[in-house]
Amino acid sequence: QERDNFYISSSISLLTPFLSKDYLVEDKRQIAWGTANNGYVSWYIAPFTKYIGVKRLFASQELSFPESRVSFIQRMYWDNYTKLSYEEKLNRLSGLSISIFKSIGKKYDKKWLALTCGNDSRLSLASALAAQIDFTLYTFNHQFISKKDIQIPKKIAKLFSLKHILIYEGNKNEHDQELYLKHSAGTVQDADRYFFLNNQYQQIPLGINDIII
Repeated sequence: QERDNFYISSSISLLTPFLSKDYLVEDKRQIAWGTANNGYVSWYIAPFTKYIGVKRLFASQELSFPESRVSFIQRMYWDNYTKLSYEEKLNRLSGLSISIFKSIGKKYDKKWLALTCGNDSRLSLASALAAQIDFTLYTFNHQFISKKDIQIPKKIAKLFSLKHILIYEGNKNEHDQELYLKHSAGTVQDADRYFFLNNQYQQIPLGINDIII
């Protein structure tokens, strides 16, 4: 909000040209991992953004405009799992995850699924296998990667007879760097930024109805 006006956008990069410098003061309190030189991972925890004067919604919130006023409505989508046993919680959550991957399988043609030794990507793989959809596994090889992030995906792919591709860093492109900066307004300095600027996402041959998971 600036004075009596609200500026709303799905992208900070589209919003910032309309705001005064007072609202574009950078917030230095982000959580970071890595070194100051490589800026490998950096987050701005919701509702905060890169700029002190710009806030974002939580996933459980929405905007409404009764009488030309902006209000925030809390939306609750989840059930109360507190009284369920561990096995009941596991069954419900795994069922939701499998349903998501089944929907992805129906909607998209070729699916590219990232895999490292991390729990999140292995859980995604387990859901994709349970959903019985076709996909191709890939791992981005980079200078900060651990041996486990290379070795474990290879072993998993071999165990399940899955196709696995290791994608190496390519040549940096100044146009890609400028494009990413404009799109994100400099708010993102995480792994995806690193992979994009090192020409790794661009090596995935995506069709018009394909998806990177």
